[in-house]
Amino acid sequence: MRVEALFPIESQELQNALYERVLLPILADTENAHELQTDGSYVQVQPAKGQEPFDSQAWFLTHPLIEDREEDKATVGA
Repeated sequence: MRVEALFPIESQELQNALYERVLLPILADTENAHELQTDGSYVQVQPAKGQEPFDSQAWFLTHPLIEDREEDKATVGA
């Protein structure tokens, strides 16, 4: 089962973080992205000539959405 939900993001800081750290990397992905063709089929996106391949999923594992939040530094039981 897949569930998708939409909701407004009112914080400008969070809007910027989502744009820079979620949307832009997804749009730059050349490893996992596919483009819908006019006939309904999909073709995998290829990097431009001379461009390094980019995997957004691997990038997300090493780049947190928001860095250095104090509440994230708390340890369990502290």
